[in-house]
Amino acid sequence: MKKKYLFLAGFAAMVLAACSDDVTTDTPTPTPEPEVNENVVPLEIFDGASQQGRLTLSAGTRAAEKWTRLKEVAQIAPPTEYEDLDWSATAVLIRGDHKTGFVTWHSNRQANNPAEEWGGALDWFDIKDNVPTEFKGVGINKELKFNNLFLYNNNQFFVSATSYKTGATIGRIGFMGAQMGKTVECIGFPGSSVNAIAATNDGKLIAVSGYEGTYGTFAADVEAKPWDYEVAENNKGIEVGTPMSETFGGKYVVVDGTNTYILRNNNDEGKILNVGFEEEFGLEVPLLSADKSAEDYWIDEDGEIHWDLSADKKAYYGKHVLAVKGNFAYVGAGQNGLRVYDINKGNLTWNNETTTTGVFVDDDFVYAASGAGLRVYKYSEDGKLELFAFQVTAYDVKGEPVENLVPGGEYTDEDGNKIDTTPDFHSCNFVTAYEADGMKYIYVAFGQSGVRVYKLDPNAPAEDDAE
Repeated sequence: MKKKYLFLAGFAAMVLAACSDDVTTDTPTPTPEPEVNENVVPLEIFDGASQQGRLTLSAGTRAAEKWTRLKEVAQIAPPTEYEDLDWSATAVLIRGDHKTGFVTWHSNRQANNPAEEWGGALDWFDIKDNVPTEFKGVGINKELKFNNLFLYNNNQFFVSATSYKTGATIGRIGFMGAQMGKTVECIGFPGSSVNAIAATNDGKLIAVSGYEGTYGTFAADVEAKPWDYEVAENNKGIEVGTPMSETFGGKYVVVDGTNTYILRNNNDEGKILNVGFEEEFGLEVPLLSADKSAEDYWIDEDGEIHWDLSADKKAYYGKHVLAVKGNFAYVGAGQNGLRVYDINKGNLTWNNETTTTGVFVDDDFVYAASGAGLRVYKYSEDGKLELFAFQVTAYDVKGEPVENLVPGGEYTDEDGNKIDTTPDFHSCNFVTAYEADGMKYIYVAFGQSGVRVYKLDPNAPAEDDAE
């Protein structure tokens, strides 16, 4: 009614002016209100100059380090804007030329009033000589939590996210050269949160959602609009692969060769699903993290969303990553450690007891992050892993690093002295790595502890072997 009234008022003024040159009015012709696209939200951009002090180089390592192969070379602290949101680093992406890096962050708050305590941030920074050197800026939105990041065709970001207005959301952000777009297009998806996105072999994208979740494929130019839970026909553009399920708990998705694998939890057991064949095998253990409440929601008859944090906290709602190489799948099972499975047989080939959630693989190594730090393993043909290098924050009273432990657990050394297993890192959400100049450069998103950057020399001998 408001727009209609303004239009009529403007029309009446024009009629009076046309009928008589003697008639004047001080009432200006109103400007029509611009249409608001509720599926596009702003990305508040802060320039690189405002991010000074967040990057620390040559941070050094503890003197008690046993091996010389792995060194910490940089740290990235959380954004200083809206710091009351307790930013948590969720993912890192390094462009193929190794000259630009990106970090996603989300609010570490679980809240019954998400509109006041949620937010997502996206950093981008320059890399020179394989070390972060200068921030280009950070974009922040307080409606969305950013969970993961995928760069499509080198000019569009797809952010797996959660909106306090609509729940599970795929955020699409333009990126040209070194310029970040100033808006996020919100693509609705079924479930409470989108946790991971990857590119399929047929040129589409695939997303997986968490609690009461599912997975689905879509084209990069899919229309940005909320998910319609009432009329399925309104959701054209996203092909859902399986009905929503309270126990689906999608965590991560990997495309390897011709196969697409999804890591999920069904509360009492983790599972790996081969999407193309609709084949699934159990991991024999659940994916466990620190106890959290499910950020569940319900929609009333007017379409309004209402969030409800479950009073019953569970250990099934944390982040976990899957990596695949050849016939083996590498799972960060949280409190159930790093686990290796033969994909064809569905059986466990190797595991440890070190709390692990972030995992990455390349042609040479497996990189696994825990609350105690970073470990690097070498492959073997039978699927077993050999520890190659590590940087950890738990040491016994003699200053030697403890290789296998659960942070916070009760341990003693061979002389009966208590071992300090207090983790320095908040959570190990994500790991990525690349090779340059014969070295490996590893980035780990450690939640509220920010991002740590490591340099690995694959040819350096262990100290025990050095002359």
